[in-house]
Amino acid sequence: MLDADYPYVSGTSRDETECTHDTNKVVGKVTGYNRIRDVATMKSTLANQPLSIAIDAGQAAFQSYKSGVVKMSDNCGNSLNHAVVVVGYSERDDSVDPPEPPVDVECDVTKWWHSCEPVGRRMQADVEGLSNYWKIQNSWGSWWGDEGFIRIDIEEDGDGVCGMYRYVETIEREGGY
Repeated sequence: MLDADYPYVSGTSRDETECTHDTNKVVGKVTGYNRIRDVATMKSTLANQPLSIAIDAGQAAFQSYKSGVVKMSDNCGNSLNHAVVVVGYSERDDSVDPPEPPVDVECDVTKWWHSCEPVGRRMQADVEGLSNYWKIQNSWGSWWGDEGFIRIDIEEDGDGVCGMYRYVETIEREGGY
């Protein structure tokens, strides 16, 4: 079902409610899943679909998040206890200084990437100037975090910040994405 048709409610009301799943509103059928075990595959998969991950949401770095990028030094923990969705990423490439598009160039901005002819496609830092992070949607509602999202630093090795690399999953869906 679409997020708007099936909102998370117990975190805001603190009451568990009866399931409101409506089979008439189902938009796809999961036919399988795959585990992802490296950062490069996560990034390439995100070009086509979001990723389900497990994280440690029990520490203050996650519970009290409002803005910025949560880093390994924030001691988020790695005891997996909560499922979230990775929806995108922003990465820093210090080795390349992308050319600035001419002033009269038309740009098509979509999520994290923008295309500017004739310059081509390039990464852009977010409005706060932050980069090198995963953008993750939590299920607790827009009152939590940065309107329901958290940014977590992209670590290349280990379990990742909040243990996020320990369990990364992608689904196969009837009809594709």
